[in-house]
Amino acid sequence: MRIKKRLIIAGAMLILALPAVPALAEGGISGSSGSTSGETHKSSTESTTSTTETHKSTESTQSKAQELNTKLDSNHLKNCKEREGDINSRLQRIAKRSQNQLDLFATIATRTETFYTDHKLSLSNYDTLVGAVNTQKAAAQAAVNQVKSDSVGFKCDGTDPKGALSTFKTDLKSETTALKNYRTAVKNLITGVRSAREASNANG
Repeated sequence: MRIKKRLIIAGAMLILALPAVPALAEGGISGSSGSTSGETHKSSTESTTSTTETHKSTESTQSKAQELNTKLDSNHLKNCKEREGDINSRLQRIAKRSQNQLDLFATIATRTETFYTDHKLSLSNYDTLVGAVNTQKAAAQAAVNQVKSDSVGFKCDGTDPKGALSTFKTDLKSETTALKNYRTAVKNLITGVRSAREASNANG
């Protein structure tokens, strides 16, 4: 009986002690979790900082690389310098020739209008033709002015000499189109005035 009683008491104490085990376990887990969470957050912050610094470093490297790519290397710069004067002269000649063409078209248009007025001709769409000439002249002059601006002061050691020449070529194409449209407008005016002259002569 005494042995049995001791076993019962020992069993009861064991049962009473069991709830404390999970509590300790939970405390241990909780404490461990808090520590792990803190370490994880710290690691995440350090990782983010490292990623940001790496990104900034990459951007800086790319920016420097881009700047170097737009500038000429020593060999190309030397060759360009030897031809810089010739390049500028050619660009300016192209710009001057374009202005001369525009001035020629303008002179022809003015003479045509003067002829129409002096001979007191009559043409139903005369004002429309003159309006088209003036519109295309303004567009052509703007394009020519842009080419003139591009042609001034080309520098081989500039920030982007290749880009400067590329821009000049693009603007030159736009100018060519604008001059062509102006020429067509002047041609249409001449054709209209000629028809008015012929009609006037036919009517005696």
